[in-house]
Amino acid sequence: MLRLTARINNEVLDSPFSVHLNHNKLNFFVRIRDVSGTAGYYSPLTSGDRMTPKKPANSEDLKSGWVYLKLTPGQYQLALDWLAEGLTTFKQTADLQFTVSPDSAATYIGTISLSCVDTSTAFSAHRTCDTPTVGDESAKAADVIRRLLPPDATSTTSLATAAGFFH
Repeated sequence: MLRLTARINNEVLDSPFSVHLNHNKLNFFVRIRDVSGTAGYYSPLTSGDRMTPKKPANSEDLKSGWVYLKLTPGQYQLALDWLAEGLTTFKQTADLQFTVSPDSAATYIGTISLSCVDTSTAFSAHRTCDTPTVGDESAKAADVIRRLLPPDATSTTSLATAAGFFH
């Protein structure tokens, strides 16, 4: 589980995984790579393919940027791509590394904050993003997890750390 907070041209985005900005649809995608080798050779996690994270049913959780992925225990790298409608160039961030624990039903990896500048025109895409930062909102994450999982499910916090750039 993670939360994404994003600013594009100093505008805070509500629901950053499905948003309209200046009348254009903007989407963030997640790239996950299994660095511990547990996903299997033909898994998209081996290649770091783009994935759309699962969204919580609670509209406030979704608007706040909470999403989750179903992953087996292991070590992973995460990068974010974003695409404005009609433009084919994706912007990829530096990646973060995190661990999914085998001892709990859910792992909170942090609140990822991203600030980007988009000076794209109708003819070309020009985007830059700062290195993402990771904050700890464990108490809020626990509330979201309680709404998603059965009451007896366990959860843990394993904050993501910087790992360079996705290869």
